[in-house]
Amino acid sequence: MSASQPRLSVALSVRPFTNGWVSIEATTNLQVWLPLAQLLTTNASGPYVDEATSNTVAKFYRVVRPGVSPGEMQTAWNTHRPDHFRYQFQNFALDAGGDWQATVTVSNGLKLVSGVTLNGFPTNNFNASLFLSPDELFASLLAAEADGVKLAHASYDPEWRLPQAVTIIRGGTEPIRQYRCFQFEALAAPASDAEPGRSVTAAAP
Repeated sequence: MSASQPRLSVALSVRPFTNGWVSIEATTNLQVWLPLAQLLTTNASGPYVDEATSNTVAKFYRVVRPGVSPGEMQTAWNTHRPDHFRYQFQNFALDAGGDWQATVTVSNGLKLVSGVTLNGFPTNNFNASLFLSPDELFASLLAAEADGVKLAHASYDPEWRLPQAVTIIRGGTEPIRQYRCFQFEALAAPASDAEPGRSVTAAAP
């Protein structure tokens, strides 16, 4: 594993020599190790960038095998998930125009998408399938695991256990998939009905 530090980020290149998930962990004191991401490769070097690096004197990294699979994390998510919740979602999809962002609300089995922007500009012309529910994120990771993709890595919310950041590289001509799920909040009451300009689709079970 190698690391370099431009500004406040560290680029890691990990070659785990396994087809299973491994955990990338970090520490500043060699005593308390915190998980950064779960990495899946098919015996190829897997890149990972730690963008949360602070101005510490030193930071150390290690790879632990086995890591935590998306199936295990989905089980944990299902025990923690609230009935109603909201989060910000980012889908960086070059094949669909670029950087898509929106507010996603899931309530009573429905996924509501609002406040959509494309490359920073508001738009009402979008496909709601670009904005994944947590269950759809887990489904994409499980499919990557089953298909033996070139590279996948995922980090998870430490409280709710849903995916926070997902990258999937299948190789060949397949586009790279990059998703971010952030600013997650549980809602005390069901979300209101869809408003004009808001797209409503069924969330994955």
